[in-house]
Amino acid sequence: MTDSDYKLKIELLKQERELLQGIILKQNDIIFRIKGWTITLFSALVFFAADKNKLFFLIISTFAVLLFLILDATYTHIQRIFIHKSRKVQNLLQSENLIELLKNQSLDALLLPNVW
Repeated sequence: MTDSDYKLKIELLKQERELLQGIILKQNDIIFRIKGWTITLFSALVFFAADKNKLFFLIISTFAVLLFLILDATYTHIQRIFIHKSRKVQNLLQSENLIELLKNQSLDALLLPNVW
């Protein structure tokens, strides 16, 4: 491999790191919104339960919170997959023997993870 091939691989790794960081930030935003919707929905349903004196709304609020909890756990899991991949790319870029690693390792192993 030539120097330009290594430079291209390094540039691809840097771009992948930036892409992974963008995905992680987007996941943070989604998780924050899920938590906001959970609080809003739970508060509204508890208010209706107290106002109407109905146990039904409390049961629905519990069910809604559980659904949002599952959704939050799913997005958090996906985010952790991308964080792990980002750390691998970052460690590779910070490695002292980066050129040697690029000679022995294909970039296919560092492609974006399949989360489903």
